[in-house]
Amino acid sequence: MRVRWIILAVALMGSMAVAQSPLFSGSFDVDTPFAAASGDASFAQDRAGRIAIRAVTSHDRVTPGQTFTVALRVTLAPDWVWYSPRPGGDAEFAPMPADLRVQADGLTVGPVHWPPHQPHETLGQVNNSYIGEATIYVAITVPADAAPGPRTITLTPQGQICGDEQCVLLSMVQPAPPATGPFQATVTVTVAEQSQANPGWTDELAQGLSRAVPADQLDAAVGPGAPSGHVDGGLVSRGLVGGFIVALLAGLILNIMPVCCR
Repeated sequence: MRVRWIILAVALMGSMAVAQSPLFSGSFDVDTPFAAASGDASFAQDRAGRIAIRAVTSHDRVTPGQTFTVALRVTLAPDWVWYSPRPGGDAEFAPMPADLRVQADGLTVGPVHWPPHQPHETLGQVNNSYIGEATIYVAITVPADAAPGPRTITLTPQGQICGDEQCVLLSMVQPAPPATGPFQATVTVTVAEQSQANPGWTDELAQGLSRAVPADQLDAAVGPGAPSGHVDGGLVSRGLVGGFIVALLAGLILNIMPVCCR
């Protein structure tokens, strides 16, 4: 009896330690033009080191009637995924779809375009996800009667990220200092008489835009892969709940073992 309760206690303590500790605490290696500067509102990193975002505009100066593009590059820590706007799922596990909230300070926000997703197994489940890096694009149009001056554009990613042991809603993510408030990135463009391209808008960003599609076209954009659904074989571990299941099974096994073997 004493041995059985020791096993239960050890399993529960281990699962609590995993659920409460970040799975990745290092810094992100984000290349130019996505390198962060202190106090740079266009960059934000999760305080727990699971995800970072960086916003960049195609133009620094825009004219009335012009349409330009804002990109949000999302960088995920190893072993973490961000579920796509069309993640798939079943009755057992249906992830929250990704979304991008855009506030454009009086400018007109167009449709959001997403990079192709890919099927990936996390927590014993295969769903359409983004892994490593993903860049999302949104078209912004300046009204024809827009007055000159700066305009602030705020991008707030929504949805769910998951690691090997736990899932987190992006609405619950806290940015690392010196940033405060919601996990979001902010950029500024200036309405002026002449347009000026942003030198930080790279060929890589332009190529990514050519491959991005609206959310309702993602299923056609993704290549062949495993369908969404449960992955057979193996116990799914989900932090404290997974640890409790393991501990419960261990107790049941001890209960049915012969007395000679305890």
